[in-house]
Order: sequence, then structure tokens, then C-alpha cells
Amino acid sequence: MKKICLALLGIVLVLNLNACSCKHEWAAATCTEPKTCLKCGESEGDDLGHNWGDWEIQTKATAAKDGVKVSVCQRCGEEKTESYRLETFFESGHLLLSPDEFCQRLTEKLYCQKAQLKENGSEMAAAVKGVGGFDAQYEEGEPIAAIFFADGENLLGAGEKDNRSVKILYVHFYTEDQSKIAHTMMGVIETCDGSADTTAAGKIGKEIVRAYEKNDVYHGDGINYGLTKRNGIYEFAVTIE
Repeated sequence: MKKICLALLGIVLVLNLNACSCKHEWAAATCTEPKTCLKCGESEGDDLGHNWGDWEIQTKATAAKDGVKVSVCQRCGEEKTESYRLETFFESGHLLLSPDEFCQRLTEKLYCQKAQLKENGSEMAAAVKGVGGFDAQYEEGEPIAAIFFADGENLLGAGEKDNRSVKILYVHFYTEDQSKIAHTMMGVIETCDGSADTTAAGKIGKEIVRAYEKNDVYHGDGINYGLTKRNGIYEFAVTIE
């Protein structure tokens, strides 16, 4: 019993010898550091963590380039930045894409077709052509469609490739191949609606066909789509609300 008491006493003495005898002078916890003694460096608790404010746009995103947003800690003023992409490509009744940006994005979505702006006198249109090698059903340079851009009243003319007031797209198809037409339509849908992936674009395409069979227009979320056939030629119109 005496040995046990001596052992316990020894442990207590060791603990007392190892314990900090400092009369602590605490510095308050910060975003990245816990409460810390200015004399001995001992710390207690956890750091506070940053209190980030709302994101503010530093560099506005475009269809071709990511933007940069900034948030500032409300306690310490530290900043953090992140890149962001446009989540939608239309607002207030018009596309956020110029005809030139539209063609770049459409070409990315089509992969086996490409869109390129062409000027013919005073007119401007996007020529959509097949790309050979990606899909056996396409020939290199095969004409698929022409896309015209309108501001709601007038077609955009030559020299307006950077115009950002597009409200209506007119797609005039040169092919009657329904699979090629469907592929182009899906590409146009994904290009105009940044929230629509390939699966969503496919579902919208089916709704457009159902509306076409009823001689009607499909009303989407902020975009109306209409497919028609005149004199044996398919046409596809996209209207931004």
C-alpha cells in the first residue's frame, strides 16, 4: 500500500513539474489560430474559421472565357478567388452570346459538325457543315444547315459578328436526314441553354417533335422552340423570351 501511495505521489509530482506555471496572457482566437498565450505559446480551443462574405464578380465570364469571383472574410479581410462559368447563355430576352461566340460553342457541342460565320454581301449566316472522320455518316464539308441571327426585328448583317442582341435564331436545313437534323437541333439547344446537357437537350428535342406533330411550338424555360417543314425543307426557330 505504501508503495502504491509513493507511486501516485511520484506521478502527481511529475505532472506538477510538467504543467505550465505561466500566468497566461491570452491572445484571442483568429480565423486561422486558436486562443494562444503570448508568453508561453500554449493554446486552447479551435480557430474561428473564416467568415466569408458574398461573392463579387472581379472579371465577368463570357461564353469563351471563365470569369473570376472574389469573396472577402468579414473578420480578417483575407480574400479568396475562384473561377466560374456562365450557367445560362440568355437573359432579359436575348442571348448572351454573339454570333461569333455562338458558332464557337455550337461547334464544341456538335463535334461531328462545325459552324462557321459566312458573309454574303450584306448578309451574315452560320454555315453548319459535316466533319468527316468523326462519324461515317458525314462527309467532310457536307452542307447541313444555315443559321441566321435576328435582334427581334431585323436579321443581323455582315460585320455584326460581335452583336449581343440576338433574340431569334432561324435554322434552315439543307438535309432531310432526320438524325442529322436532330443532332443539329440538340447542339443548338445546348448552346443556347447552358443548363441543358446532352440528356436534357434530347428530352427537349422530343418535346419539340411532339409539338411539331401538333403544328405547335414547344415553350421551354425562357426559350421557345419551333420546328416546321415548308416545301419539303425543315426549319427550326429559337426565340428567347
